[in-house]
Amino acid sequence: MIISAPDKQATVIINARADLTFPTRAMALDFVKRWSRYTLTGHSIASTSSDGSVDVRVYDIDSDKKAFIDAYIETT
Repeated sequence: MIISAPDKQATVIINARADLTFPTRAMALDFVKRWSRYTLTGHSIASTSSDGSVDVRVYDIDSDKKAFIDAYIETT
């Protein structure tokens, strides 16, 4: 659900989520540790795939949390 302010200067996205895939379980665990400390919110982490990658889902994404994800990806 997206709610826009009448003046169109603010938009709130409710219940947005992000799905991320990390090449290793170690990287996924590092991300979720940092995510939970930064946001004080939860996540879902899948079992390791046959190629070693791991899917992570995070919830309630707003612009601040998206910026955190983007910064994490840029620095790894």
